Amino acid sequence: MNVPTNQPQFFWAGAAALWLFSAAVSAMDAPRPDDGRFYRWLYRFTHLLAANLDRAFGAVSTQQNTEKK
Repeated sequence: MNVPTNQPQFFWAGAAALWLFSAAVSAMDAPRPDDGRFYRWLYRFTHLLAANLDRAFGAVSTQQNTEKK
């Protein structure tokens, strides 16, 4: 099966999936001390993944780097 991936609907489907994932991650409650280890791990993992996806697909920043060298 030859699927052309340069069609506009593939872009919009990917953008919608990224938006839904970001919204789901943002809706997660912060872990409380009595939450299980798996939820704490899942919370950190999904937020890390969302941040890296945002960095990868986000707009290029035009701000100057203010770190001292």
